[in-house]
Amino acid sequence: MEPQNESTFGQRVKETRKRLKLMQKEFAEKLEIADTTLSDIETGKHKPGYDFYYNIVSVYNVNLYYLFFGKGEMFLNPNSFSQDFTFAIDGDDSEISRDVREFFHYFSRSKLVRYMILGYFRKILHSENEAISIDMNSLNQEKNPSED
Repeated sequence: MEPQNESTFGQRVKETRKRLKLMQKEFAEKLEIADTTLSDIETGKHKPGYDFYYNIVSVYNVNLYYLFFGKGEMFLNPNSFSQDFTFAIDGDDSEISRDVREFFHYFSRSKLVRYMILGYFRKILHSENEAISIDMNSLNQEKNPSED
């Protein structure tokens, strides 16, 4: 999942920060990066690492798909994840439920796991962007069937 070009990605990071009404210093502190690094990301002089992606999602609830491709909502719907995966977690001892719980256990605690998963995730989004978009659109149509 490579940004279309760094300046466009950086501009979207800056737009996100401004939407949150934060100065670079405060935004950067919460992302655990220097404000000069943030400035370089916003101007396209620096490519962020995986920790940046993880932190911008976990701290500010930013939609990475928006940052990378400029599509979709700037911020993730905080209820969408829990609604979509409740079936696999709550009171369910199925194999998928155990896998989901184990995934979150390791993902939330290990920088190495986050680095590897996000790297794989980026490759999938980059190589399968069109197929993923089609799949997500069909899912949205199933959830919101149009009235005839």
